[in-house]
Parts: sequence; C-alpha cells; structure tokens
Amino acid sequence: MVSPDGEARGVPRRCSHCGVQKTPQWRTGPGGPKTLCNACGVRYKSGRLLPEYRPACSPTFSSELHSNHHRKVIEMRRKKEVVPGF
Repeated sequence: MVSPDGEARGVPRRCSHCGVQKTPQWRTGPGGPKTLCNACGVRYKSGRLLPEYRPACSPTFSSELHSNHHRKVIEMRRKKEVVPGF
C-alpha cells in the first residue's frame, strides 16, 4: 500500500527519470501514474523530457552531461550529432 507521502512499504518513491525523492507533486510518466517528479512530469507532458534533462537538485545531475534548461539541452544534443571531419 502506498501512503500519501509516496512511500510504499517503507521504500521512498523515486522519480523514474532523475531519481529525486522529494517533490511537491508526483506526476504521470511513461511508467504510469505517479512515476515522475513534478519537474520531469511537466516536461514529459509537454514532450520535452529528454535524457539530458535533469533538475539541478537531482542526485544524478552532472553539469557535463545534463542541464535543467531546454535551450542548453538542445545545444548539447546538436554537439553530439556533429561528427568531426565533415
């Protein structure tokens, strides 16, 4: 059984995208209801939840790999697509 604070049998709930445990609201994601934190859920609903996106408070956030700004995420993706020598 899941308690109102999001814990199931003593195991804290985690966002399936970024790993955050504390959020003002749990949102629906690709894994079903209440699987994404508020930040990731809003991005998922708008179609902008990309692997490079992480909220800055996420335990998996690395500034070399992630950003919490959509424009920067798009820049990071473009840099990956550029193949040296062409």
